[in-house]
Amino acid sequence: LVRSVIREKLNEHKETRLPALLQTASRFIQPLTNDRYEVILFSAEDDRLIVKRRDGRLFRPEELSQATCEQIYLSIRFALALSHQQDCQLPFMMDDSFVHFDHVRLDRVLELMNELTRFETQLFYFTCHHYMKQAAEDGQITSLAVE
Repeated sequence: LVRSVIREKLNEHKETRLPALLQTASRFIQPLTNDRYEVILFSAEDDRLIVKRRDGRLFRPEELSQATCEQIYLSIRFALALSHQQDCQLPFMMDDSFVHFDHVRLDRVLELMNELTRFETQLFYFTCHHYMKQAAEDGQITSLAVE
C-alpha cells in the first residue's frame, strides 16, 4: 500500500507539477544562456532532464559544460522558489553559486537576480569572492566582518 501511494504521488508530481516547474525554469534558462538553450524538458523514458538548444539539438546534463549545468540548476532553483511564493514571500539564499561562471554568465545572472527582486523576492547571496562585490550595484552589498 505504501509503495502504491508513493508511486502514485511521484507520478502525480511528474505529470502535473514538474511540467509547470520546467516551463518556468525554461523562462530563466533563456536569458541566462543568451537564448542559446531554450527549453528544459523531462524524459519520462529514463527519468532524466534534457535541455534543448536553439538549433533543436537535445543534450543531457553530462554532455554540457559545468557552467551550463549550473545555469540549468540555477534556473530550476529559481523556478522552485517562485512556485512556493504563492503562499508566502520567503527569502531566497545562495552561497557562492556562480564560482564557475565567466564574466558574461555572471552579468546575466546578476541581471536576472535584479529582475527577481523587482517582484518583491528577497535574495541573499553569500560569497567570499571580491569580484562579486565589484559586479554588484552600489547599495546591494553588506560586508560581514569576522572577528
